[in-house]
Amino acid sequence: MVKYLLIGDTHSTSIMEAIQKVYKHTQIDSVISTGDFDDPTLVTGDMVKIMKSMDSYFVVGNHDLSYAIEEGKIVSGTSRETFYKKHPEIVDEYCERTTRMKYYDLAMGQSEIVSGAIKDQWDKTPTAKKLVKAAWENGITHDQGNCKKGRFGKILQTYMGKMKALIVHGGLAGSCGKYSDEDKNRVWYRQESIQDFEENFKKMGDTKIMIRGHDHDAQYIRKDPQTGTVSYDIDFNSPETTTSFFRLFEHRQHIVNPGALCDGQYAIIDTAVDGETSPILSFHKFV
Repeated sequence: MVKYLLIGDTHSTSIMEAIQKVYKHTQIDSVISTGDFDDPTLVTGDMVKIMKSMDSYFVVGNHDLSYAIEEGKIVSGTSRETFYKKHPEIVDEYCERTTRMKYYDLAMGQSEIVSGAIKDQWDKTPTAKKLVKAAWENGITHDQGNCKKGRFGKILQTYMGKMKALIVHGGLAGSCGKYSDEDKNRVWYRQESIQDFEENFKKMGDTKIMIRGHDHDAQYIRKDPQTGTVSYDIDFNSPETTTSFFRLFEHRQHIVNPGALCDGQYAIIDTAVDGETSPILSFHKFV
């Protein structure tokens, strides 16, 4: 039986540091990440270390594919803000090297400088580009033996207890948002309505659990064959109340978004809670 740590969109936030913080409170057997690294050293550093040391599942995010293959066509306020907070020295060096004005404030209209600095870092880290491209096209598996594997791909599948699970960055259906119809096969779907979730449940088939990111809000949606779809919105506005628990009953289908790691959110699925016959999903926030 396994305890899974679910990590949503990373956006330059250290996965290793998050694991170490969680380890202070509970033991983790496996890590699931929905991607969107932004910082390429998280691909070549944190992700590779985790893949080589524990059972783990990483999926390619739209930001990762953009920087690895599409020359950084995505421009994201979240990416710029989190990258600059973590690496102000990289942005400043990029400004000096490219003779651009020094970057001081996101509100000053110089955000394109940070986007350029992020792309510059990916260009300097070709191994990260190769890993993302290989994962997107064919998937990467690092076999550690003893049934433990690190995986990096477009869509991944596993079992959580007896329940078939799927890991994807956005979803199998939903709103394309700013992406055109030709991008639909890229699984960057947003979930903006009950109808979007209903379509995902249909496409999941016999899969019982979907782990997804892309939308940064922590969320649990379930479909019961008898009562239909019920949505639970997880609110972390109060730092004193940082945990919510749900039983993942086998007769239902479940969609879980752990929330964005860059916002301090994560979730755990424990398949071996004493006295429980179903996996237990819990939402948490670092305080």
